[in-house]
Amino acid sequence: MPFGVAVAHALATLLLASWLQGAEATSPQEALLAVARPLVGQVEEGHNDGPFVKEVLASVGLGPGHPWCAAFNFYVFRKAGFASLVPRSAWSPDWVKGGRRGEAYPADVFGIYFPSKGRVAHTGIVEAPGKTFVTTIEGNTNAAGSREGDGVYRKKRPLKTLILKTYL
Repeated sequence: MPFGVAVAHALATLLLASWLQGAEATSPQEALLAVARPLVGQVEEGHNDGPFVKEVLASVGLGPGHPWCAAFNFYVFRKAGFASLVPRSAWSPDWVKGGRRGEAYPADVFGIYFPSKGRVAHTGIVEAPGKTFVTTIEGNTNAAGSREGDGVYRKKRPLKTLILKTYL
C-alpha cells in the first residue's frame, strides 16, 4: 500500500475507532492503546491455545500452540487500523529491528533480549513511559513477567532492559 494511502487509511481508522469507543482519540498512539487496554485480562485455555489466542495467532497466519507475544502486537496494531505500518510477524526480533535504547513513548513496541536465547525473545507495547520504568501491555506473559505466560497483562518493566521501536 502506498505511504499516502496507508496514512489516509490510518487516520480514517483512528476516527472510526474513537467514534466506536465513544471517546475522542487524540492521536494514533491513543487509538492503539484504546484497543490494547481492554485486552488486559484475556487468558489462554491450555498452553498457547483458547479462542482469544487462536484469534491472535490467526492474525499472523499461525495456529494454536505457538508463542504469541509478537502476534499480540500485530493483532493490536491491526485492530487499531495500523497493520500496514508494522511487521505481520510472530517472531519477536522482527518487531525491534533497527530499534534503540533510551526514551520510550506511548505505543512504542519493546523487545527484551535474553542472553540464554541469544536474541530478543519477548515483546509488547509501551502504555506509559517513565524515566526508569515503563508500564506495558503484553501478551503471552504472566504476573511474574515470564516470556511464556498465560495471558495479557499490564507490567512494569525497567527501561534499561528494553529495546524500543516507534511505529506511530
